[in-house]
Amino acid sequence: MRAPTSSSVPEATSSDVGGLQCVTPWPGHLGGGLGQAELPHRRQACYSAWMATRRRDLARCVNDLVRAATPDAEPRRLQRAVQETLDAFDRAPREARDGAVRAIGRALAKKDGHGAHVLALTLGALVEGGASPETAWPALARGLPTLLDGATAFVAAAIAAAKDDVVENALGTAGAVVALAMPREAAAFEALPSRCLAAVACLTRSKSLRAKARRDDALLASAWPLSDAVDEVGALVQAMRVLDDAPVLVLAPDAAAGWRFVADGLASNLDLYVLLADALFADAKKARLPGKRIDPKALAVLRGETSPKKPPRVTFPFELLPWTAMRRDGSLPETAGSLSLDDVPADIPALGAERVVLVRAAALGPVLVEPTFEALRPRLRLVEVLAPGEVLRALVALAGAMPTTPSHPEPPQAMPGRATESGPRRRRRPRPGDEQA
Repeated sequence: MRAPTSSSVPEATSSDVGGLQCVTPWPGHLGGGLGQAELPHRRQACYSAWMATRRRDLARCVNDLVRAATPDAEPRRLQRAVQETLDAFDRAPREARDGAVRAIGRALAKKDGHGAHVLALTLGALVEGGASPETAWPALARGLPTLLDGATAFVAAAIAAAKDDVVENALGTAGAVVALAMPREAAAFEALPSRCLAAVACLTRSKSLRAKARRDDALLASAWPLSDAVDEVGALVQAMRVLDDAPVLVLAPDAAAGWRFVADGLASNLDLYVLLADALFADAKKARLPGKRIDPKALAVLRGETSPKKPPRVTFPFELLPWTAMRRDGSLPETAGSLSLDDVPADIPALGAERVVLVRAAALGPVLVEPTFEALRPRLRLVEVLAPGEVLRALVALAGAMPTTPSHPEPPQAMPGRATESGPRRRRRPRPGDEQA
């Protein structure tokens, strides 16, 4: 809740807070730009009492929510407890918010079934509403690899029982029977979506958490098998692999042009395409490739700065290729496969510390532009424009490093989720608000 402005509250109102008769305690209403330490004693006492009331309100709502979060909870009571917690959170001071997040996190460790599902989604919603992702993360990450491993074991057993490799089909055929034999693993599978959604809310709002998650090999290894079969697990994997503070070398062999960038917050190759369509054509007189700058509206949509009813469609005047597609003479084969918009920049092959992509003129599109994750703000900062001689030296270095076999290992195979889909792909990722308690 935002404090009323002086224009919306023309006169002070009286109220009883903690037994004190006082004016409305909004600091901005007290006038003169006075800090809290400068307020008259009576008004400061009123403000302190008002803040204490807000802290108690949030603590009471959290306690009510934790008590209500049971497997057999009445849905309306549970929904009311969640909503009251969210409302009280909006009104509470910052230090009380962190305490509420920790309290819900402690309760989550002791709950299972629908109760744990509700608490995880509540944590995700609080993070989306401004709670510290670093405060919420420990409770959500605790035991997550074990949860993922249990869910994977359940799905693997269903596939074996149904004799069908497509997860959706196998669960429909044999899921209920396998759940009777493996109740703990089945419960892990049911708990997975809400836990992953809340974890994604944290990761997409904290670069430091993403760096920490990228170093957690066990978490990524546990998440990968279900990353295609379960949308929320796929979102978790993609959020963990966002490209942050990463040097990117872009070379245009046909134009003897090159650029060095630092990429930040890139979750998909679509992000890279849109940002390059802006950066490479920012100055029409200096552009080294044919084409024109992308519509600024598309860039604003990608960064979450605007949300039109109809997402824009754009056509890119170029295509991007991995440097491993280059011939040893520095040329590009006409049939070389371009980087898929559905893939992630983390999979772009690197040479040394830089991820290297090749660009050539082409018409790609029209493509629908939407943010991969609403909380991310992908950026591409130009560091250097290469001279033709530097481009030639870079191409020679690439040719010398050309592997006889792929230089980057293929990721482990994910379980196919649906009969028409295979392999990880970019898609509109679910968010905590998509599910109701």
